[in-house]
Amino acid sequence: IEDSDKSTRETALRETEEELGIDARKIEIVGQLTEVFIPISQFLIHPYIGFIDGLPELNPDSWEVKSVIHCSVHQLLNDQNRILKDFKVKTGHIKDIPAFDFDGNFVWGATAIILNEFKFIMQRI
Repeated sequence: IEDSDKSTRETALRETEEELGIDARKIEIVGQLTEVFIPISQFLIHPYIGFIDGLPELNPDSWEVKSVIHCSVHQLLNDQNRILKDFKVKTGHIKDIPAFDFDGNFVWGATAIILNEFKFIMQRI
């Protein structure tokens, strides 16, 4: 959150524009998910769900974004894409971490936690 942000919603929109190059004015925020605290970084993430008309052109900031993984809602809802995986981290090996496998692209950690909540909501619609 920066001093110019009036809310975590504004922060999410600004960060989306800065990190992915998506015009924040084109995003319709439809809800907020549960906050996620990350002990290692001491960050509190405030995830929001937004929609945009059509597939946006992405221009990821290489300093902020390692890669962009595309997945459909169908892929997210497919229970076969939810896995347990071992990951190498700076401090060693972590076994049996809940993750998503989207065509060989693995999503874990805070992003997987957020996606799992979104999946739960989508399954009830």
